[in-house]
Amino acid sequence: MSFEFLAVFFFFYLCICVCLYSVCPSVSSLFTLYVVPVAFDSRFADIELLCFDCLIRGTGKRVRVFVIYRPLSYECMSVTHMNLIIDCLSAYKSTNHSNVIVGDLNLPKINWATMSCPNDNIHEPFLSFTIESSYSQLINFPTHDSNILDWLCQNCCTVLC
Repeated sequence: MSFEFLAVFFFFYLCICVCLYSVCPSVSSLFTLYVVPVAFDSRFADIELLCFDCLIRGTGKRVRVFVIYRPLSYECMSVTHMNLIIDCLSAYKSTNHSNVIVGDLNLPKINWATMSCPNDNIHEPFLSFTIESSYSQLINFPTHDSNILDWLCQNCCTVLC
């Protein structure tokens, strides 16, 4: 997955939001999007996670975007993998700007409507991280069978529509 692809995807999503909800004062300012990759420490090399900052010319807006894939697995290594994901998100979240997380986390047992899940070592730590970091899950419909596996969340209500 290339940063260019991710930037284009996020750019088009943001354009739709801006055009529909008039978030930015000038639509013409959307035509320049700067994408700055964020490099991770080597201890996070085994997780499938990309991060970049999107800077939108003329708006003063900056958004840190995390793109994650967590394979569907509940083995012993999955607990370590989930802890690494949470550690990475915690270490690299922007404290000055909004953060957005998109991806497939394969966490079918989280009930986003009630903010509950089983008390296990995979679902519970991630749900706790979500709540403690003030993230809001924006997908409220099943994305696979009857589960919400895909994630689109933000920690600031003004970033996405």
